[in-house]
Amino acid sequence: MVSVVRYLFMVINILYVFFGAVLAAFASWLRSASPIREVLNANSTSLIVIGFILGAGILLMIIGVCGALGNVHRSKPIMGTYVAIAGSLLIIEITLVAYTVANKQAITDQAATTWTSISDSLKFLIQDRFSCCGYTSYTEWSGVYDNSCLSDVATSTPWTTGCYIAVITWLDQDAVMLGGIVGGIMALTVCQLILSSKLLYDIVKSEKSGVPLANTEYDRTTTPPKKDKAQLIGPSADTSQASSNF
Repeated sequence: MVSVVRYLFMVINILYVFFGAVLAAFASWLRSASPIREVLNANSTSLIVIGFILGAGILLMIIGVCGALGNVHRSKPIMGTYVAIAGSLLIIEITLVAYTVANKQAITDQAATTWTSISDSLKFLIQDRFSCCGYTSYTEWSGVYDNSCLSDVATSTPWTTGCYIAVITWLDQDAVMLGGIVGGIMALTVCQLILSSKLLYDIVKSEKSGVPLANTEYDRTTTPPKKDKAQLIGPSADTSQASSNF
């Protein structure tokens, strides 16, 4: 049982490193290669969010590496720190999800404020990339349209879709992937908290009893060592010899 828990713990730590790398890469992509990168870089709140995502990815990778080292070396300090971090991380994740759901309208209002504050050149870039016109409607431009706002330049026909709807639709396309990543991280955190607590308990129990950790529980996956044939027949042979001498 101990070996099974340790193997599962190691696998989950590897997944931690993987998901951490995915989050870090996603944050880097948002700032340097996403269609809304100029708007994000021009907004301090967006930069803070991107920095938080990048930091969360790096933190997950560090946690995964520390957990793997603690598992290999069976270190009580490392495992104790790991349990504390895993518990704190789970609380933070739940808090962030609850905050996002509760403040959905505030986030929408922030998007409107951001659109108003950015320059026309940035608005033209967004309109060109997302085939949209204005924040909610082409009427924002009062009939004077930039080419980025037109679906047909020859007839000066503007796009009927507002950029808010266009960007939200683009985000919704990746919502399943992002939701899967967040849900997967939360599920891993719960499993990791349980497994790390079990391993820490075994380490503490081993130190108190003085019994090596490998022998604290019977591992059903291992085969008991076979006794030597001489050991099996030795006692009976000695008895027979003693009887003959008598």
